[in-house]
Amino acid sequence: MYKLLSTGDEKRKRKKYYVSVKNAASTPSESTPGGPTTAIVDLSCNFAYFVNTEKFRWFIDNFPDLMLFPWEQLRAMGVVEYKDPSNIEYTFFSHQWETPGHPFPDLLQLSENISSCTTPWMWVDWYCVPQWARNTNPFPADPKAITLFLISMKAFHKVCAKAADSMIIVKRHEGLKMRGYDKANGWQIDTDLRDTACRAEEELADMRKVTTQKMIGKRPTLQLKVLVDELSNAGVDLEYAIRAWCALERCFLPASSKHKDVRLIRLQKSLEKLHKHANDLARESDKLVDEYKRRRVNSIKVSPGLSEQEPGDALSLLLSDIERLEGLLQLCLPTDENRGIYMNAWSYEYLKKNILTISSAADYQYLDKLFVQDMSIETQGTLYMQSIADHKEMTTKAETSTHTHNTQHPPAHQPPATSQPSGWLHEPRLYFPQGQKVKPLSIKEVVGYGREVNAIVETFDGQRIGQLKSIDEDSKCATILISDAGFLGATPSVGTFKLMWKGSSESMTAVDVKTNEYGPWGMADRVAHAKRRKMVRMSQSMGQI
Repeated sequence: MYKLLSTGDEKRKRKKYYVSVKNAASTPSESTPGGPTTAIVDLSCNFAYFVNTEKFRWFIDNFPDLMLFPWEQLRAMGVVEYKDPSNIEYTFFSHQWETPGHPFPDLLQLSENISSCTTPWMWVDWYCVPQWARNTNPFPADPKAITLFLISMKAFHKVCAKAADSMIIVKRHEGLKMRGYDKANGWQIDTDLRDTACRAEEELADMRKVTTQKMIGKRPTLQLKVLVDELSNAGVDLEYAIRAWCALERCFLPASSKHKDVRLIRLQKSLEKLHKHANDLARESDKLVDEYKRRRVNSIKVSPGLSEQEPGDALSLLLSDIERLEGLLQLCLPTDENRGIYMNAWSYEYLKKNILTISSAADYQYLDKLFVQDMSIETQGTLYMQSIADHKEMTTKAETSTHTHNTQHPPAHQPPATSQPSGWLHEPRLYFPQGQKVKPLSIKEVVGYGREVNAIVETFDGQRIGQLKSIDEDSKCATILISDAGFLGATPSVGTFKLMWKGSSESMTAVDVKTNEYGPWGMADRVAHAKRRKMVRMSQSMGQI
C-alpha cells in the first residue's frame, strides 16, 4: 500500500520557496501600478521519492536488467525511498525520454554518467514517479498511485528548485541529430555538416588553384571533412535543448555553465576544434575572394557546382551550422541567461513560435504560468517583433482585450477577457499572468534604440544586431533590419520587418509586424554583421572617452 500525506500529517512547520526573475529596468509603478513586475511561484514541497545513489550504482554495475523496472518495482526493492526534499541533498536527473514506452531502454543515459553524481540521493522520473498510472501498463493502476502521479507531475518543478545539483543528459542516438527520428521537423546535423564541409573544401581548393596571392606562413590544411566525421559520431539527439518540458526543468534547477553529459563534453571539444579550423580557413578565403571573383568572371574554370554560389558562401554555411549547433549546446544548460529568456513574457513567445517543441500544445496551459515570471521588455524587443510577425492584424479597438492566442497554441490557457483601458498596451497574442496590465511601449523599447535612422544596436553580446532603416511618424510605421548570429540555436539569418503601431511612437497601444525579407546568412551577411557590431563597439568606446 502507498502512504499519502494528508493535511493531518503535516504538523511540522512548512517553508515556502519562491522564484522570480529580477527586473533591473523598471520599478513596480512603471509596469504594473499597485503590483509586482515579476510573478511569484510557490515552491514549497514536503515529500517526494528519491533513489539512493550508492544502491543505484551497485544495481547498475551488478544487475542492470533490474534497473529497467520503474518506480513500482524499485520501491519494493528499497532502491527508491520516501524523503522530505528539504532535508536531503540530491541531484535532479534532467533528460528526454528516448521512446514512448521507456526513457532509456539501454540504460546508457544513466550508466555513462552515474559516476559523476556527487550527492547521496537522485531524482529520476522513471524511478521516482508511479509509472503504471500513465496507462502504459497492462495491469490496472492503483488509484493511490494515480493520485501520487498527478501530485508529482504538478510539483516536479518544486523538486527541481530544491535540488543541490543537476545532470543534463540528452538522448542517445546514432550519429548527430536534432529530432533525428523526425525528418519532416528535425535537423539532420551530421548530414548537413558533411555536405557543407565537402563544398567548403572544394571551394577553397579552387580558390588556391586559380589565385596568385601568396600566403604569409603555412596554409591551413583542408581537414574539414575529417573534423566533421569526428563530430558526427557524437551519438546524440539534441532535441532536449528545445523540448518545452525540459526547458521548464532548466528554469528551476540550480544554475550551471558546464556540461556533465560525457557525450556532450566530447561533442563540445570536437566542435571547438572544428570552429577554430573553419575560422582559420575563412580568414584565408577573405584574402583570396576578390581575385577569385575577377578570375571567375574571366571564365577561369572552377569545380562543377560552385559557379552558382557566391565565393565564400560554402564556408559561411558551414560556420552557420557550427554556430547553430553551439547555440543548441548552450540551450542545454540551466544558466541564468537562459532562465531570463525563458521566463520573460516577450521572449517566451519567440521561443514558443520558433524554437520549442512539445507533444501536446494543450500542455502550455500549465507551462505558461510557470515559465512567465517577468514582464519587463528590456532587451527582448527584437525577439518580440519576430514572435508576432505576420500574425493576423490587430483588432481596430484597443480598449478591450479578447486574449486570443496565436494559431500554434490553443487559446484555452489564456486568462478570461478583461477590460483594457485605452492607456494600456493591447497585446492579445502574448501570454501575461492573469490580471497584469502592460504599459504602452515606445519604439526605443521595441527596437532597442531611438528614432535616429540607421542607428545600430546590439543585444545578447552581439548575437543580434538591429538597425532602424526608416521611420515615418505620420504613417506610424518603421522598417527594421534584424541580423541574428544563431541566437538560441536559430539558423544565422537576416531579415527586414515593417513595424506598425497605434498611438504615438512613444506610447504604442497596439503593434503589428510584417516580414518584408528574410533568409539565411551568406558570407556577405556574415561580414556585414561583424562590421555593424564593430561600429557599435567603437561608438561605445568613444562615448566612454
